[in-house]
Amino acid sequence: MPLDRVLLNASDGPRLVRRAVDPADVYFLEADGGDTLVRLRGATRLRDARRLSELFPQFEPFGFLRIHHSYAVNLRRVRELRQREEGDDWEVKLEPPVNRVLPVARGERERLEAAFGE
Repeated sequence: MPLDRVLLNASDGPRLVRRAVDPADVYFLEADGGDTLVRLRGATRLRDARRLSELFPQFEPFGFLRIHHSYAVNLRRVRELRQREEGDDWEVKLEPPVNRVLPVARGERERLEAAFGE
């Protein structure tokens, strides 16, 4: 029976630590070199030793969408999808307390709108 948790491959110095996180508490995933930063509700960011492309499939069943080569978002945490002030590019703004604004790749806007039933 699958749980509603995802195991992260974090490091504690030289040791590998498997940490369980609730995907509902995760706002977004961010590629950081060969690792992935997992941004939680507060200011906490966890580092997973895997690339975003390796970690994302574990979060996808929980309502996450890859919106850019460097970002995947929890769709339940998106507050706005809006056009950037300059140009034709789009971005998402996440809910408080994170309030982060992330870019949306040009080819992903339609998928993002479709995920919301547009």
